[in-house]
Amino acid sequence: MKTIKKQVSLWGFVLIHVIAMISAAVTAMNGGDFQISMGLFGILLFSYFAGASLFGFGNMILMNVISAACAFLFENTSVSFGFPFGYFNHFAEGIRIVNVPLQVGFGYYFYAFAGWLLADLLIGRKGQNDLVSKIGRPLIGAFIASGMDLTTDAINGLVNGDYEYPAGGGFFGSPLTNSLGWIFTVFVTLLLWEILIIPRVAKKDNSRIGTASSWHLQNAILVALQVTAPLIGFLTVKDFTVTDCLGYSWQAHYAYESSTMIALLALVMAGIIGTLVWIRRRAAEKTA
Repeated sequence: MKTIKKQVSLWGFVLIHVIAMISAAVTAMNGGDFQISMGLFGILLFSYFAGASLFGFGNMILMNVISAACAFLFENTSVSFGFPFGYFNHFAEGIRIVNVPLQVGFGYYFYAFAGWLLADLLIGRKGQNDLVSKIGRPLIGAFIASGMDLTTDAINGLVNGDYEYPAGGGFFGSPLTNSLGWIFTVFVTLLLWEILIIPRVAKKDNSRIGTASSWHLQNAILVALQVTAPLIGFLTVKDFTVTDCLGYSWQAHYAYESSTMIALLALVMAGIIGTLVWIRRRAAEKTA
C-alpha cells in the first residue's frame, strides 16, 4: 500500500499535466481558444504540495509571500520606471496591486520553486550550505524559471494580448530586458529564500536539502513537459496574423513554433539532465 501511495504521489501531478493538455488540445481542435496556461496547471499544484512536504506548510506560505513581494515590487517599478523588465503595460483582467494583476504576482512562486528544486538536485548535498551553493541554487534556478516564462511569452504577450512593450522587441514584440528582468527578480527571490528559509529547514532536518527525493524527480519531469504546451498549440491552433503596437505583423503559428524550439533546447534539456542526475545519485545511495 505504501508503494502504491508513493507511486501515485510521484506520477499524480504528471498525470494532471497530461489531462490538462489533452483538454486544451481538444478545445482548440473544436474551434475554441487554446489556453496555453493549462500547461502550467500541473506544476503549479505540484509546487504547493512539494513545498509543504519538503519545507513545511508555514515555510511554503512564507516562500509565496517573498516571491509575490518581489514580483509586485519589480513588476511595478518596471511599469513606472522601466527597471528591471523594461517599460511595459499589463492588460490582463483582475484585481491589481497598483499596476500588476494579482495572479501575475502570485504566479511567480511556482516558477521560482521549480527552478530552485531543479538547481538543488543538480548541486547536491556536498557543500550544500556553503556560499557557492547558496548563490548557485538561486542563479541556476533563476535561469530555469526565466526559460519557463520565455516558453509562453510570445503567446501570452503577442497572441493573447495580456501585456505589451510599447517599444517592441525582437522576440515577437518582447525585448531582451524581459528575460533579464525575470532572471534578476527570481534570483533576488531565491536569494531571500536561501537567507530566510533554507537555513531553518536545514537546521531542523538537513536531509531535506540536496537530497535526490521523488519530489526532485517529478519536478525535473514537469519542467521538461513544459514543451507540450507550445507544441500542442503549434499543432492545433490555426494560423493567423497578429499586429503589435508598432505596426509589425507576426504569424501566430511561428510564435508557437519558436516557443516550442526554446522549450525543447532549454527546458527539455534541463529536465533530462536533472533526471539523469537523479538516477545516478539514487544508484550511488544504494551502493553506499
